[in-house]
Order: sequence, then structure tokens, then C-alpha cells
Amino acid sequence: MSVISAAKFSNGPSIVVNWHVTEACNYGCKFCYSHWTRPETSELWRDTEATAVLITALRTFLRPDNPLWQDRFTGRPRLNFAGGEPTLWQAHLAAAVDQAAEAGFDVSLISNGSRPDALRAIAPQLCLLGLSIDSTQPEGNAQIGRADRKGAQIATADFVRLVRDLRAINPALQVKLNTVVNAINVEENFAPLIKELAPERWKILRMLPSYTDALEIDGTAFDRFVARHRSLGPELSIEDNCQMVQSYLMIDPHGRFYQNRLGGKGYDYSSPILEVGAAQAFTQIPFDLDRFLDRY
Repeated sequence: MSVISAAKFSNGPSIVVNWHVTEACNYGCKFCYSHWTRPETSELWRDTEATAVLITALRTFLRPDNPLWQDRFTGRPRLNFAGGEPTLWQAHLAAAVDQAAEAGFDVSLISNGSRPDALRAIAPQLCLLGLSIDSTQPEGNAQIGRADRKGAQIATADFVRLVRDLRAINPALQVKLNTVVNAINVEENFAPLIKELAPERWKILRMLPSYTDALEIDGTAFDRFVARHRSLGPELSIEDNCQMVQSYLMIDPHGRFYQNRLGGKGYDYSSPILEVGAAQAFTQIPFDLDRFLDRY
């Protein structure tokens, strides 16, 4: 892996594409949306050459001067690796992050934090790390499913230690927390955790029933959770269900653009990007540029 320091985000607003490289995860969250229809081919990122071709195609397609973006982006595009849990395959992740950085992307990652060594290894190349934390209580994590098959989960002290280590490795690294508000954690107080971790950003999402209604909450309960935490330090990003639909640019593990269905469960998919090209695949899924910009 080449050493490329992600000193800070590139200047100006940037378009972000979320590549969910794997469906596999060591946790079993009941509301997880990371389930995709499976074609015959395996996860694309397991092929280093195919990964390089996809990243190159995306970098060309996502250039700021592409007319599709209506001159509304000036910064470098950001490639966000997500899952499942990408750190379960440290070698694949390191290679893909290296390729993305070499191609000229700002690089970020969403992780549950369960593989700290994998995160330490790629920290110099990340501009942003998103940690998914849905409860600060052991019983809450157990009920949600945020634990492995043996019941092991990450304690708050371990998250604090991990964030401290990663910031020491890359002082410019921004840390974001992602919390899915659901029936288990909706009355929980996250203030002590936020004060300990001191993240730059905190994304608070209402549980989106893409595949299941398990642990769903209504808008009133979600608003109450947000109001209770609004005075805390980090910049808050609030996403109710209506703000999430068709406002993300996403790629599934098999190299297809996909999108949440408006008013229904499941996803709509494009043809594989490596077969038809990024521009043609993009025309096959809905994407609301204004809604994307509103989220940021």
C-alpha cells in the first residue's frame, strides 16, 4: 500500500458515492438494509483488476465538470466504502482504498469498529471514518443484534481508545458517528458517549424499513430523540425516511448502481457498471440531486 495522507477534505462541495463492497457482517442488526439480490457473479471487490477498472470508471464519471452535476460540485469526489463490514477482509479493503486514493478520490469508510487493526492500517488514507454505534448499553446492542455470534460487542471504552489511536495516526481524520434510531434506543441518552468521542459529525437516521419493519418507530419518537440531543457538540445530520430515499448514490457488492424504492421495500438496480459503463448504468436508477445536496 502506498502512503497517501488524507490531510483534509478537498475544498468545495463534493459528490459522494457509497460502494457497499460486501453484504457479509459479523453482526446481525435486525433492521439491516444491506441485503441485495445476488447475480451469479461474486462480490466484485474480490477481483483486484475489476476493482481497479470500476474505480477508474467512477473517477471519470464523477468528475466535477460532468454536466449531470450542473456545476454544483467543485471538490474532488469522495468514494465511501461500506458494507456489511468491509474490515472483515483487511487485504481486499487495503487494496481498494489504495486504488481509490491513487485514482484521485477522497476516501472514507463506514465500519462497526470491530477490527481495529484494519482501521489503523488504512487510517493515513482516510479523510473520514464513520463508526456505526446504535446503543451505548450492552443490553441495547444485544436486542438490536449489534453483537457477533458469540455475543461479543464493543464497549464504549474500546471505541474511545480506537478513536484516540486513529487520530494519533492521522490528526486530520474526521470522525462521524452513525446512529439508527429505532424502538430499542429511541429513549437512550447518547450524551456521555458523544462527549467521550467528540466526533466532528453525528448522523442520526430514523430506521428505514427497506426490508423489514422490525424496530420501526414513528416520526414523533424520532423527533423527540433528535431534540434531546440537539445541544451536543458535533454537527448533526438528521435523516428521516423521506430524506434518505433517492438521495444517495450507491453501488452494490456486484458493481451495480442501486436505489431505494419510493414507497416500497427493496431496491431498484442498474446493469453492472463494468458491462454498460457508469454513464449508462446511472440512467437506469433514480437519483435526486437536490435531495442529495439537502442532506449535506
